[in-house]
Amino acid sequence: MTSEPLHPLSASTPLAEQAYQKILQHLADGAAGERLVEREVGDALSMSRTPVREALRRLVSEGLIRRTPGAGYIPRRFTHRDVFDHFDLRLLFESEAAAMSAAQSYEESDELLTRLQDTSESSDFHLAVAAASGNDALLSVIGILIEHPLGRLLTGGRRPTTGEEDNGHQRILRCIREHDATEARNAMRAHLAALRDCSERAVATGRAAAPSVSPGSGSTRTGRS
Repeated sequence: MTSEPLHPLSASTPLAEQAYQKILQHLADGAAGERLVEREVGDALSMSRTPVREALRRLVSEGLIRRTPGAGYIPRRFTHRDVFDHFDLRLLFESEAAAMSAAQSYEESDELLTRLQDTSESSDFHLAVAAASGNDALLSVIGILIEHPLGRLLTGGRRPTTGEEDNGHQRILRCIREHDATEARNAMRAHLAALRDCSERAVATGRAAAPSVSPGSGSTRTGRS
C-alpha cells in the first residue's frame, strides 16, 4: 500500500474498522497479486499493528485475502463464476426494485427524484432506487449484495459515479419519472449488465475489481465460464 494518512471515517469509528475500510477500498482499487504485510500496511495507514492485524484477520475470515507462508497476505483471485453469481442476484432483485419504484405515486416519486439527484456514489444511487420500491425486505437484500465486501470488490467499492454510469443512472431516473415500470426494469438490467461485463473484464486481466463502466459495455448474456 502507498503511504498516505488515514482519514478517519468519524471521530467515534474504532481504528480497526478504519483500517478494515481502508484496506478493503485498496483491494477494490485493484490490488490483485499485491502482498500485504502487516507492518507495511500499518506504516501506510499511520497506525499501530494491533488494529491492522484485527482488520487483516477480518478480511481473512471473509475470504477476501489469505495468509501466505512466512509474513504477509495476498488478495483473493476472483473468477468469472464469482462475477456472474453476484450479478445474477443483483439483476434479479434490482431490476424489480426499479420497476416497483416507477410504479409508486407521483408524490413518492418526487421524493425519490430529489434523493437520486443528490447522490454522488454509485452504491448510494442503487440503494436509493431500492428504498423507493417501498419494499423493506427487498431493500435489505439489495443492501447486503451492494455492501457485502465481495460485492464491493467486484464493483470497485464506494466511489463517485463515472460519466458512463451517470448515463445509465439518468436513463433509469427518466423511466422512473415517467412511471414506466417496464422500461425502468429494462434500464436497470442494461446498467447492471454493463457493470457485470466490466467486472468480468477486470477479472480476466487480473484486477481485483472493476472501478468503472466502459463505453460499449452492457451485453445481456447470462452464461458462465
